[in-house]
Amino acid sequence: MNQQDIELQLWAYIDGLCNDDDKVYVENKIATDQQWKIQYQQLITLHTAITANDLEQPSMRFSKNVMDIIEQDAIIPAKRQYLNPFIIRGIFAFFILSLISFLTYSLFTADWKHSNSGVANTTSLSQFSFGKLFNNEFFNLLIWINVVIGLLLVDTLLRRKRVSNYKS
Repeated sequence: MNQQDIELQLWAYIDGLCNDDDKVYVENKIATDQQWKIQYQQLITLHTAITANDLEQPSMRFSKNVMDIIEQDAIIPAKRQYLNPFIIRGIFAFFILSLISFLTYSLFTADWKHSNSGVANTTSLSQFSFGKLFNNEFFNLLIWINVVIGLLLVDTLLRRKRVSNYKS
């Protein structure tokens, strides 16, 4: 049995947490085994030292002093909004404009005169060519639109910042 197991059993015995069989076993070991007896004496000394020393309690005014110091610090108010609504609107506008431009482009480049089984003016998605939609001109147009929108957004933000600097 190792040292840690002996300590655990002795602490259970000292604290009164062991059952009657363990209590008899530990008492027998203390009486017959020198290692158990030395360890028991050390733990009893430690136990009495811990229980005998009353820890110094802080004065009643101590907690009041701490609370007064905390009260003096300024409480930071909660932010009204954690996200800038203009950024959210800009992202929303970007996606809406991209969607509208994609749909507009696809409507203008669609082949509406394709006939299916002799019926005029019908289209089939299985025969629709997406190759026309994804060409360099279309993507270049989208990139330039996004650059212009981004510059407008940066300009708006810088103007707001300049106006707020003049007010303060």
